Amino acid sequence: GFHNTCIPGETMIVGDFNDWASCRRLVVIPEIYQGHSWKSYNRLKALITDQSIRVNEKHKPAYDIENRLHIVACSNSRKALKMEDSDRRWYIPTVTERPWPRAKFKALYAWLTSGGLERIAHWASSYEGYVKPGEAAPRTAAKEQIIADSYSEHVKEAVRLVEGLLESD
Repeated sequence: GFHNTCIPGETMIVGDFNDWASCRRLVVIPEIYQGHSWKSYNRLKALITDQSIRVNEKHKPAYDIENRLHIVACSNSRKALKMEDSDRRWYIPTVTERPWPRAKFKALYAWLTSGGLERIAHWASSYEGYVKPGEAAPRTAAKEQIIADSYSEHVKEAVRLVEGLLESD
């Protein structure tokens, strides 16, 4: 339910206090744009993978709790986060930019409200292909692009030089 959900803004993520992550199951970041800095990426690492997290509330001593967070971050930017080449935490799908016609949305809504949600829940409960703890999230073309965009200007120049040499034989 909503009491187990948090919708932090970017300033909350990079701030000194993280009580927004305390005793939550779902964190939805509606718009993240930190492609100019490693700060958000590094702050979110522990929240994604560690078994416990240290909660820092204002005017209270820090304490550790069991980590049960699931994080969904959204962005309209292809430079939402800087990301390491070895990243195993983030799954980054490509979302279509072609909108559905209104009739298709109406049909989907009708299906969802007439048993579709139950069918999805049944499928999800019997699905065995989830990424297990310690496994790497699948690499996608979108993730590869974010990683490439995260390289320093020196590395990007070296890549361009090597690509140029390979093209020219």
